[in-house]
Amino acid sequence: ERTLAHVLSASDPLPIEQGLQVAFSMVEEVVRWHERGIVHGHITSSNILLRANNRIALADSGIGLCSMQAQKGITDYPLQSFAPETIGSQHPVFSADLYGLGLVFRRLSVVLNRSTQGDERRAEFGKIIAPLGTLAEALLEQDPARRPPLAQLRRTVLQTLEQYSAFEKKVKPKGRPNIGIQGKILRSGSGEASSEGRAEPNQRNARHEERRPVSSPVRETTGSPPPQSKPRE
Repeated sequence: ERTLAHVLSASDPLPIEQGLQVAFSMVEEVVRWHERGIVHGHITSSNILLRANNRIALADSGIGLCSMQAQKGITDYPLQSFAPETIGSQHPVFSADLYGLGLVFRRLSVVLNRSTQGDERRAEFGKIIAPLGTLAEALLEQDPARRPPLAQLRRTVLQTLEQYSAFEKKVKPKGRPNIGIQGKILRSGSGEASSEGRAEPNQRNARHEERRPVSSPVRETTGSPPPQSKPRE
């Protein structure tokens, strides 16, 4: 299975809508864990598994904490992905999952902004994505009490996703013909072929009727068929 870390490090740009849907799925997954009284303790992009329809699953629960405890006393052990309160107590706490989401949101925000390079609408996209970066910084507060709750995260990410969808519909080019089957140019909002490019069915039938040759009337015959000539001997 692919992890979010693989996607974020790929050379292909991550679509904004997909990135926002993944962010929303992350919040939803953490909400489900916490409602069951379960703490992950060390959320990173490497243990976020991507599923169908941009859903995610959290993996490796508790492994990060076990590794940290096993490496206790080693000064060069990387602790940047651990919440400050986890480093101090070395026990899983709910607030640590918020800190982990902050780290992932920060990286996701950078990748999404990078994916808009070369797009003439980059400034507008940047404004839409901005709340994700703001959330990331709030979630990375050293004081756990200052981090926003999951309900606020869910609401903000959902609003950002809806705002992006509305913007995409608003700026979608208008007046461009919809190409139907067999290359027909369809009128907007209907299934009828327009006069552009290909003739409408009625017009084609009319032209076909004009070109159809008129058949000669069938001459009725009565009596016996005409005699056949005999071959010469």
